[in-house]
Formats: sequence, C-alpha cells, structure tokens
Amino acid sequence: MVNHNDFILEPIINILKKGISSLSNLGDTIEIYPVQEHILRSIFIEMTGSQEQKMKCILWTLATYNYEFRYDFLNKGKYGECSDLKDKSKVYGDLTKQITLLKPSENIEFKKIIFPDDKTNHIENNKIALDKFLGHSNINSIFEKYIKMFQGNEITSESLFLPSNSQLFTNKDNIGDDKLKNISSDSLKKYAISEIYLRLYKHRNRCAHNTLSYQKNLPTLNNLNSEAYNFDNYYIRFLILIFIDTIFIKTYEKYLELRQTGISW
Repeated sequence: MVNHNDFILEPIINILKKGISSLSNLGDTIEIYPVQEHILRSIFIEMTGSQEQKMKCILWTLATYNYEFRYDFLNKGKYGECSDLKDKSKVYGDLTKQITLLKPSENIEFKKIIFPDDKTNHIENNKIALDKFLGHSNINSIFEKYIKMFQGNEITSESLFLPSNSQLFTNKDNIGDDKLKNISSDSLKKYAISEIYLRLYKHRNRCAHNTLSYQKNLPTLNNLNSEAYNFDNYYIRFLILIFIDTIFIKTYEKYLELRQTGISW
C-alpha cells in the first residue's frame, strides 16, 4: 500500500521556496518582470495542484482505514477537484469526523489544534515564516508592499478560522470580536478569508485553463483603487494556501496520533 503521509505532512511552502530559488540568479530590474510573473504563476498553480492532490490523499487514507467511510466515499462522495472552498471544507469535515470516531470518549476541540493557547497561533507562526522568507528573497520588492500592508494580526485572528468542525473559515456576517487581540468584528470583516478565497479560486481557474490568453479582464481604475484589490496578488494567494495547508497538516497529525494507538475497524 502506498503511504501518502510524507506528502500530506510536507508543507507546501517548500514548493514556494524551491520556485523562488529558481529566480536567485536574476536581478530585480524592470526587464525581468515578465519572467517573474510567469514563474510566480507557475508556483501558484503547482501549490494549488499539490493541495488538491493532498486533499484526495487524505480522503484515500481515511477510506483505507474505515470501511464505512470507504463505502460512502466510493458510492456517495462528491468532492469535485477539491479546489473550491466547499470541497476543501468537506474534506476537513470528513477528517475531523474520523478523528472523533477514533476517540469518541474525548471531546476534541479541533480549533485548539491550530490555536492551542493564548500564546500559540500556528496560523500566525506560518505567516511570520512566509514574511521572513519572502522579505529576504531576491525579489522581495514584489512582496514588500503587501508584507507591510498585512503585518498586523488581523488576518491571523482566531475569529476568522474554524467556526465549526466542518468549516475552514468564518463567513463574513458571522465574524465576531477577537477579544484576545482586542480587534473588533467590524475591523475583521474585510479580512473574511472565505471571500478572499473566491478571488484566489478565480485566478486559479484562469491560470489552469489558460483563459488569460484570450480573456484580458483588465481591472478598471476604480477596481485598482478599491480596498478589495489589495487581496488580488500572489502574496495573499500564497498566504491563504499556506493557511489551509497548516490546518490540514496539524489536524492530520492528530488523526495519525490517534490511529497509531492501535484502534482498528
């Protein structure tokens, strides 16, 4: 049997690091901007594709060890390409359900896996790691503006994540105050990742299906000047993909921990 654990547990930021390193011999002058755009787009597509395959590997692993889930997965499951947020949330819900079945006597708080205590925020830790890497890369000028723009702790607020065991991100209308970080719900709503992901997903489809070759869809001046346009860039796209990856890796580690206790089906 093929073991997918190494692939599932490998952070997709490694794809970004390898891709950016390919630009190390290039300068940062205007004539190489088209090359940078092409490589960033390729990295983005590789990261989205890897994440989609990771979702499928998680499902296959769950089906391998739970026969009832295997039946539902093979006969009733509709997961699409695991590319949109609905598909990803469904996979997350299946994963948390299987963890609960492994240890029904324990009331597992899945949000605590990502936010264990007041001082530990795995989402924020991975954002810091991304900012540090991009800030020291030879193309840091591309990302510098956005690193500064999102250097606050709003986008890593616990209120934006995991409102339930089957939902990755809180819907905009349901975002509450972050009392720990003293951030109001009104300040957080513009960072609703469920809406930011829609922009990411549209760009994923444009790149994957090469619609950019004939659908120019150039933004208007009003769009360029809007606050929402701040979320249409590769920094945010990479960041959101890494957020999702962090949630799945940490939750899957919990699944492996319980499965290795010797419980069988």
